[in-house]
Amino acid sequence: MISKEEEDATATAEALLQWTNSFDLLPPSATSSPSPSAPPPLTKLEQLTDGLILADVLHDIAPTRFPLDLLARPPSSSAVSTPTTPTANWALALTNLKKLMRLLEAHYQEELGLHLQGGRGGSGSSYFASLDLAGIAREKRSKDIIKLLELVVLAA
Repeated sequence: MISKEEEDATATAEALLQWTNSFDLLPPSATSSPSPSAPPPLTKLEQLTDGLILADVLHDIAPTRFPLDLLARPPSSSAVSTPTTPTANWALALTNLKKLMRLLEAHYQEELGLHLQGGRGGSGSSYFASLDLAGIAREKRSKDIIKLLELVVLAA
């Protein structure tokens, strides 16, 4: 039997994926214009773990803050991978996620007038203080992916 918490997490994940799919996502090799054919829709949170799709969404929200060439892409991304298959290189994914978080925090502070407090071992508290980017990059933890995606939604 599925617990209420698991049921809520599943519903939240589905809603967040639907929201993400509402954007015109770019193919991994694109840096300036959308592909004439849309990539397949996202179906799993794990497809967001390298930060590339999130960067694309954030570019649509605030293009000057989140340029298309913001994140590192694996060398094979232009030839083989698709927007729905993230890189297996967790170190590259973690670096990308850290860049996104820094820019998101700046966006919150400078554009939205909101301050995220705390962090690992930090003194204040916030909803995202417990966000584990390494857990997203290495272990593809759904709970943390949902938190990060909620942060992206709030930035919109």
